[in-house]
Amino acid sequence: MTPFEQFMQNLTFGSFNFLFLIKILFVIGFGLYIAFAAIVIRQVKIMSEVIEGFSVWPLRLFAWIHLGVAVFVLLLSLTIL
Repeated sequence: MTPFEQFMQNLTFGSFNFLFLIKILFVIGFGLYIAFAAIVIRQVKIMSEVIEGFSVWPLRLFAWIHLGVAVFVLLLSLTIL
C-alpha cells in the first residue's frame, strides 16, 4: 500500500469521514461561486446602462458564459463527488 493510500485510509475515523466533509465544503464553495457569477451578470447589466456602444455585448456574452460554466462545474461536482 502506498503512503498516499495509507493517508486516505487514515482520514476515516469510526463513523466520521473527513473526506465527506471536504466534498460537502467543495459543493458549498461551488454554490457560492454561482452566486458570484450571478452578481457579475448584474454588475455588467448596470455597467452597460452607463456605457453605451458596441463594446458592451461581448462583456454580456462573457458574463453569461461565466455563469454557464459555473453551473456546469457545480453539476459536474455533484456527479463526481
